[in-house]
Amino acid sequence: MEILFITVGGSCAPIIKSIKEHAPNRIVFICSDKVNSTPGSYKVVIGNGSVCGPNTKQPTEPNILTQLGLSIDDEGEKFLLQKIKDFDDLNVCFQECYRIMSKMRERHPNAQFVVDYTGGTKSMGVGLVMAAISFPQVQLSVVTGHRIDLMKVVDQTETVRPVLVPNILVRHQEKMVRMLLEKFYFASAIEMLESMIQTPGLPPDLARALTHVKSACQGFKVWDEFDHIAAWRFLNLVRAEFYKPWMSFLEGVIHSRARCDETWKIPSDLKNFSKKIKNSCGYEIVKDLLLNAERRSLQGRYDDAVG
Repeated sequence: MEILFITVGGSCAPIIKSIKEHAPNRIVFICSDKVNSTPGSYKVVIGNGSVCGPNTKQPTEPNILTQLGLSIDDEGEKFLLQKIKDFDDLNVCFQECYRIMSKMRERHPNAQFVVDYTGGTKSMGVGLVMAAISFPQVQLSVVTGHRIDLMKVVDQTETVRPVLVPNILVRHQEKMVRMLLEKFYFASAIEMLESMIQTPGLPPDLARALTHVKSACQGFKVWDEFDHIAAWRFLNLVRAEFYKPWMSFLEGVIHSRARCDETWKIPSDLKNFSKKIKNSCGYEIVKDLLLNAERRSLQGRYDDAVG
């Protein structure tokens, strides 16, 4: 399922071009509301009579819905109309766009979001983009074309162009991953990293780096679950200078656990590393247990910490 979020200004043609190109299952029109004597852009979506056309001052064509073969009765099923009264307030535009996108994500968790910021005020466009990069796997799009001035693209020259913003999106999500890791929420970090890796247009070197971090997070996640062998296998994939202290300690934990529990055996392909362990006290498994409890405590999960 694809949901298109599109900002609407006074020009209808770019909006219609974008919708026909994307052919979404549902459309969310982000429009300006009427303020005093200033008409809102929502009129070009649902207004009566002639409200669209090349000359916005003297429109000769019906509204966007009519041109798309839709009607006002389709609201809620095929489209939604989101009116923004303070359409020049960036904070308001962001909040309104974020709210409607969150609502759509709750209703359709697996839907592909496409965001077109062609129309509307600058604050509406920026607010929509800012809201969009808060969600994983969002495609940005803009309608371009031939211009004879700075006001609008000439009708019938419009082209829908996808906008690849992997660096903006990934850097934003990177901060969220760091926050999750600081609280040891490895599962959530892995989910976020997966969405980052799937970002369209992501440079190969960045994708490899994120995959590297994801493997490390998978190792720390299963380590938190006391699956030390699986943790070693994941971390061994990314064995590097940065992870050496953790790998060294983990190998000590595995060695210690094998000594303490006769029913727990080290797999044959891992036995060689135990020969490299130096200064092992044999109580690393105890320290591992206490560190795990400390992490649960920092998360406020005190029952788990005690357990």
